Amino acid sequence: MQHTPAHTLEWTDDAGPGAEALTALPARRGVVAFRSAGHLTVTLVVTADVRRLSRARLGQQPVPESEAADTHVESTPATDLRPVTRGLDVYLAGSALEADLVFLDIARASLPHVYRAATDRWRAWCVRLDPAAPTPTWKKLRLGELDANERTPRTLVGPFRDKDAAGRYGEARDDLFELCRYPRELAQAPGGTPCVYKEMGRCPAACDGSEPMHAYRPLADRAIDLSPVAREAGAAEANKAMQAAAAAHQFEVAAQQKNRAARFTALTKPAFAHADCLDRARWLAVLPSERRGWVRLIAVALGRWRPIADVDPAGEAATAAIAEADRWLERQPDAPIADEASDAMGLLASYLYGRPKISAGALCRRTPNTQAPGACTPDVRAAIRSAARVKDDACGGSTQERDRELTGD
Repeated sequence: MQHTPAHTLEWTDDAGPGAEALTALPARRGVVAFRSAGHLTVTLVVTADVRRLSRARLGQQPVPESEAADTHVESTPATDLRPVTRGLDVYLAGSALEADLVFLDIARASLPHVYRAATDRWRAWCVRLDPAAPTPTWKKLRLGELDANERTPRTLVGPFRDKDAAGRYGEARDDLFELCRYPRELAQAPGGTPCVYKEMGRCPAACDGSEPMHAYRPLADRAIDLSPVAREAGAAEANKAMQAAAAAHQFEVAAQQKNRAARFTALTKPAFAHADCLDRARWLAVLPSERRGWVRLIAVALGRWRPIADVDPAGEAATAAIAEADRWLERQPDAPIADEASDAMGLLASYLYGRPKISAGALCRRTPNTQAPGACTPDVRAAIRSAARVKDDACGGSTQERDRELTGD
């Protein structure tokens, strides 16, 4: 996405742009790109206070020790940039998440090598299962390292914050759907050797032909299609069936339903809370606006994103803006996942799982095909209230927040 700077300063010598020009910059959250005489990006910084950061880096105000740079790549001191810079561009943002998204876009275009180093810190993992594959068993993958034949969103479940969570989810899904745990044996079906799970009655053994592959593949398809809502509903349904069976003294059935409820519940842990088939990876980001008390709506599909509108929560524009976001989400193709989308998903996963945490507003999941465009669901209403409660002009940002920097050195 192309971004237009809200403020641009130019100067011709080591003296810098002058105190008056820097004081005129807003004390707001944003991204500052410092440029060389040849308009190359020297460093890119996400900050809670554009004015303070710019003055500090151009020798007009010291940086307190509590606000030392927190560099994505390596720790560097907040040096005086005047000898190597002749301009700066300021991109304002209403929230930390938006600032990081802007930062990613600009870094990808202007600092590709350090962009890659930064995205190595923001990793998202997924579980891949292709029901049409010769051997339909899952494997855990980092989104940024998918092969060309592994990028179909319909075969991927995620995002997960780390490799361990992806692996635990795959194992729990095997337990629920009784999928094969040994890909090598399944690859030899129907001549594979059954394992102990068949003896325990927890696998129908497609590997040795006890279950034909044409019956096994629909199980794999159901496993890939299991949404967070379906996981919660499955656990509740199994618990209800267990209680009914116990009340009717059908204790064997009750025990079976108890086991089924436990398997569903294993898939509802916080580490899996935002994992879904990636062809449904659509969110409405409800975040603080740069305008105090207003809310910014951003549509997010996989790693693609689009600012929709700033709305006054007390007005009537929110419904129309939500509907516009839903229409944009509906139009997004289920195309193979591009590299930049994988990188952005790593950033989104970090916020979804609370590292860093969205302090105001929320990422609200949207399902355009199953809800009316513009539906102001309870989670969206709650996020709007949260995002609108920001009390300061920096949209909740504190000057004690650390700046995040990438250098082109």
